[in-house]
Amino acid sequence: MDATSTMREGAQMTDARRAFGPCHRAAIAAVLLLAAGTASAAPATAAPSRAKPARLTVAAVRASTVRLDARRRFSVRATVVNRGSRASPAQLQLTLRAPGNPSTTWSLGGARIASLRAGKRRAVTLRAVAPTLREAFPKGLVLELCVRTKRGGPAVCAKDSRRIRLSVPARPPAPPAPQPPVTPPGGDPTVYTAGARTLNDSLFPTIGNGGYDATHYDLDLAYTNILTRVLRATAAITATATQNLSEFSFDFQGLVVTGVTVNGAPATFAYDFDNAKLVVTPASGIRSGAAFTTRVSYSGPPGPVIDPDGSSEGWLSNIDYGAVSLGEPLGSQGWFPVNNVPTDKATYDIAVTTASDFQAVSNGVLAGSVVNGNGTTTYRWHGGEPMAPYLASVSIGRFDTSGSDFSNPDRPLYIYVDDSFVRNRAAIVADQQRVPAILDWYAGYYGVPYPFRAAGGVVPRVSASLGYVLETQTKPTYPDDNPNSPGVGIDTIAHENAHQWFGNLVTLAQWKDIWLNEGITEFSSWLWSAEDDGGDDMPTRFAAAYDDYDDQIPDYWKTPPAAPPTAADIFDTAAMYLRGAATMTAIREIFIATPSLGEPAFRAMMRSWLVDHANGNVTTEQFTALVKSSDPSRAARWEEFFREWLYTSYSGDPNQPGNKPSITPANF
Repeated sequence: MDATSTMREGAQMTDARRAFGPCHRAAIAAVLLLAAGTASAAPATAAPSRAKPARLTVAAVRASTVRLDARRRFSVRATVVNRGSRASPAQLQLTLRAPGNPSTTWSLGGARIASLRAGKRRAVTLRAVAPTLREAFPKGLVLELCVRTKRGGPAVCAKDSRRIRLSVPARPPAPPAPQPPVTPPGGDPTVYTAGARTLNDSLFPTIGNGGYDATHYDLDLAYTNILTRVLRATAAITATATQNLSEFSFDFQGLVVTGVTVNGAPATFAYDFDNAKLVVTPASGIRSGAAFTTRVSYSGPPGPVIDPDGSSEGWLSNIDYGAVSLGEPLGSQGWFPVNNVPTDKATYDIAVTTASDFQAVSNGVLAGSVVNGNGTTTYRWHGGEPMAPYLASVSIGRFDTSGSDFSNPDRPLYIYVDDSFVRNRAAIVADQQRVPAILDWYAGYYGVPYPFRAAGGVVPRVSASLGYVLETQTKPTYPDDNPNSPGVGIDTIAHENAHQWFGNLVTLAQWKDIWLNEGITEFSSWLWSAEDDGGDDMPTRFAAAYDDYDDQIPDYWKTPPAAPPTAADIFDTAAMYLRGAATMTAIREIFIATPSLGEPAFRAMMRSWLVDHANGNVTTEQFTALVKSSDPSRAARWEEFFREWLYTSYSGDPNQPGNKPSITPANF
């Protein structure tokens, strides 16, 4: 994910079009300005601006009750104030914490204010569901509400002055011992059971569904009137049963299901609203190992999916410009039924019918388009390589496609830029046309060819600032709401395309390991910039991340990259992007400084990472084991290095001993 420029790029701030930027974050420049309380984004030679950036605070946090039972719904009221002199969106994050134990935290959701004008305040009400506790907290819990301007940006927080008392549910009685199955006379002796409704992600415990492995999604979407915002769709999901199934479920929310069939036979379906599940009961049981196809018909105006940090994803519509769908981490379930975990990769065919004055672009290659004769056109996109659900995307708009290049049939380049970006569209297109050279550089450095059959970039127009861009497979998506935007900058484009290897080809197994996506990708974009595009060298990058940013970003060392305390922390700019990239830079510099290793050993190690786990999923433990096995004589030192850099939360003045990692390339 590339926060629209939060941190992907290097520390070169003199060119406004090379804004620091990552997948899912606000530009690092913006982060630094917010943290420092300054507002000049102009070159150093220009007169400094007197305008202050948006400066959000949150106050008067108060829960509707302080005594709760598990799963009880309650509300929280607060006031958000913009004390700066610029309007800004506000992303709200609600958490419940155990006092004195920052690792014991529950994310209760979030909300988003599209725009809060300078000097204004807004009363907000958030609704939440109390978590289920496994232990009692006699001193009560602390309710905290944080606000930030962009996903991954610094947060300002306030607490309810009262302690929340939350009951611990009584332990349920032990279930009766299973009885041996009784074979009905002349009937099927197979015992069928329901698939699990969670795959137990540590940060998103409700996502994922057991009992089957999805292998292909065939989505037929009709979005023919952008004024009504109604999506009419059929999703055909082909899967293989991994147990004898009596029922199964999909992650799905916000749309009305009108019919479900399994292998062509009508099926019973119900909706689990608390956990956003569509539960399907087929007419007869499905045997383990059998392939089956579920067809779901549904419709309605899709709403955004609000992340725990308050940012918006899912199907994001605009009555002037069209729509864009973004899925990291959960947004895909807002526009199609899906097994919404990174480990259940599948292939995709996505057909989109839209008004003929619009175009639709999705993942993979364009298999064809048909003018239907009723004022609509259908575009069919084919993604033949496995893809994690969060990487699926559709953009509908009036696009300039003149920058596309189909001269290489093995890797056609699709460039779609909304034609409302009039002032700088040529420059935006020119930056996107550098993608093939960037991909070739990564393929050469890591020794692994570009893994997909298409490449490119999509720049759709949206109605409000999202604060991030996303590494949607084969064509990263760079939403923008400013018609005069200069684009995200070449370093962000380099970041998003490095994700095609780190994140898309090799994908995290659980969301707590997202630094494997963002940190390695940010490092790769630093490396590309240093060696191919005239950017800062890697030691300079490391020094900036280790010495400079911690003075400018609040709580820079607080969130450990491999152990984010809540779901709202997975796009923490300092932790996942900067600290993650600095970790990778340090590893490379240590290899280079070791005569028995050198950079060739580092490159060979990274090639092994990509080849051994291609189209699969990985954990932090697997990566650290790979590093230690590449330098076994210093395995204990590497163990301490990773403890400090990936797993430790630091507070206090980072200039004082013990308040940030002590191991560096200089003393390893």
